[in-house]
Amino acid sequence: MHKITKQTFKEAFDEIEELSFVRDESKPVIEQEWVNSHTAVYALIEELQENYAPTLELTKEQKDIWDKSYSKGWAKKDFIYFIDILYIEDNSTNLFTELLSEFRSHSRVLMNAWLHPESIKVVE
Repeated sequence: MHKITKQTFKEAFDEIEELSFVRDESKPVIEQEWVNSHTAVYALIEELQENYAPTLELTKEQKDIWDKSYSKGWAKKDFIYFIDILYIEDNSTNLFTELLSEFRSHSRVLMNAWLHPESIKVVE
């Protein structure tokens, strides 16, 4: 039985891309068709990522404040502590004002990024 290892969404996308180029003539045609229809699997994983691991887009300045806050004290172990530190660090720049003022509506995205920093995308 094939053991499924824990992967990030990016690793899953990369594996699908890799498998899509594999040609194994020893396998039945039906399995070859599955390999060829990787786009449906890719779309499914993309939909799951949007629902369960949304990307948090931050500017370079925001990402610097995020990283500084994340590296302090209990920030890696306590989400509320992290948010408090983020608020303190952002106090002079107000780069997180919208996210923090609408915390209830953004808390899922913020918490996901706190748990999975790889879901943060730096934008201009």
